[in-house]
Amino acid sequence: MGIMTKYYALIEFIKTEYLDNAHVNIGEDIPDAVKNIKDEFDIKVCQYDGIQYRHVKQYEIKSKNDGKKWNIIVGPVSLLYAANLEKYRAELLSNHSIEGVFTLKNAFFRYSSIPTAVIVLGDVEDEVWLTSAISTDDVISLMKNIHTYSRKVYFTKELNAVNFMPEYYNGELNEVNSELDKYETKELQEIAEIINGKNAKPDQLAEEGIPYLRGRNLQQGKIVDINDFVVAEAAGEFSKQLLEEGDILLQKQFGYHKIARVTADDLPAIASSGLFIIRAYGVPEDYLYSYLTSETGKAIFEKQLKSIERGATIVSIGLADLKKLRVPMFDQKTMQDFSRIDDVKVEEIAPTFAHMNRLMKYAEMINSKNENYLEAIVVAGLIKVGWTMDDIKIESEIKGSVIPRIRADIVLMHENNPIAIMEVKSDMSRVTSGWIEQVKAIMGSADIPITILTLGSYFEIHVTKTNKVVKQDTPPTKNQLLSLINGKEEV
Repeated sequence: MGIMTKYYALIEFIKTEYLDNAHVNIGEDIPDAVKNIKDEFDIKVCQYDGIQYRHVKQYEIKSKNDGKKWNIIVGPVSLLYAANLEKYRAELLSNHSIEGVFTLKNAFFRYSSIPTAVIVLGDVEDEVWLTSAISTDDVISLMKNIHTYSRKVYFTKELNAVNFMPEYYNGELNEVNSELDKYETKELQEIAEIINGKNAKPDQLAEEGIPYLRGRNLQQGKIVDINDFVVAEAAGEFSKQLLEEGDILLQKQFGYHKIARVTADDLPAIASSGLFIIRAYGVPEDYLYSYLTSETGKAIFEKQLKSIERGATIVSIGLADLKKLRVPMFDQKTMQDFSRIDDVKVEEIAPTFAHMNRLMKYAEMINSKNENYLEAIVVAGLIKVGWTMDDIKIESEIKGSVIPRIRADIVLMHENNPIAIMEVKSDMSRVTSGWIEQVKAIMGSADIPITILTLGSYFEIHVTKTNKVVKQDTPPTKNQLLSLINGKEEV
């Protein structure tokens, strides 16, 4: 039997043995290599003495050919995080040297969807590695050399009995928490009421009634495509799940973490069991939603949510864990400005976001994406609303009188004449005082008819001649700009 063949057979044997002893019907289609695996390995299988819980087994394996040894514990993934098993994890740490931990996705087993975890025991005091695996190839690869493993691997010098889940040791999350430690923060439960959505029974659903929202109805911050309804007679059973204007909805399952804000147009509506309702209080209106959907806040919140996900078959977020996530608190003016970002004047932008920049050691890494990529997105949007590439000049320079040479991210042309310049920013934390002064000078001159400030999904159109400001979430059309220049409404 070849080297690789025997290791594939070894893993198939462990899978088969583990499931067989879990009373799973695996059938009779076991390959001969698996049936004869004990010709290649000495294998001792026993119920792990330290944990009398469900199906936890220990495998001591030694290759007869080269003497290589493995000592692993296999059990349900809850073995890594369940609160009632913390004492057993503490005993493991006390009695063994743990070399690594990995979770197995439910697709790993052909005959069962049992979410499983593997704890690799060793005899070398070193950093513990933690990761996940999907296939037999993954398992062989990570056991050969963890430092060349293709999936995300976390390392820790101190495994904590509270939690053995790989995501718990996310270094990026630790960096976020380290930065948050420097500033005032509050737990989410201190500034918001958090309510679990509720499952509706089949006889409570109908083709009309009160909209019943699921995760699929949250798209790009909005509630869309509603096709499930709760009959009005059952509304009383969902009194806590009836939404209010300003509520924030968060999808709790499948690792999507979609967020949407409830508007008056969405009401009435009921949140299903796949959603959390976050109802802010004690902070300026809209601050929490603006923070969670800002580039910096979203990046931080996403890392926090990843760290509290539980489960292997269906990952989800627990209410108790969500309540404890930390949110940065600033002075009232900063939070008010942040919550009314669309109305903040250009000269106020820099000082407002300077407060957020106190978190930027981490956020700079998140926000360091190439702005050329964002420019490409903006250009694609312009093309979609009718502009041609002949009318779009990227990173172009034009002459002016107030500012002799104006270099713009994008220049929009009409009949070979510039009619608008666009300044593209991925995040207002990149704004400098020099940039503000230049933009103000351009807006106040007759050199350029229109100046457009954009974040990619928000466009602020400043018309020089009339001092008119138009704000919208879609790129302007050429007709719209020409109409604004002529002092007319869009044709």
